Amino acid sequence: MTLNRTQRVVIRIYSRRGKLVNTLLDRRMNSGTYPLAWNGVDQYGNIVGSGIYIIVIKAGDFNEKHKIAVIH
Repeated sequence: MTLNRTQRVVIRIYSRRGKLVNTLLDRRMNSGTYPLAWNGVDQYGNIVGSGIYIIVIKAGDFNEKHKIAVIH
């Protein structure tokens, strides 16, 4: 993930049904390039089941969604 300016960044993982699974990031970040990884656990530390999940990335006016597959 690359930020052109300092801004608040929110990255959340949702199930296909729209349930919040985990919030990976919710804070103000300086400009720069950052790695982005999810270890496949929910907000309570439990390993999630196999399936399709949605990553939602919001940073300033930027808003993007990506589908990912978790396979065990």
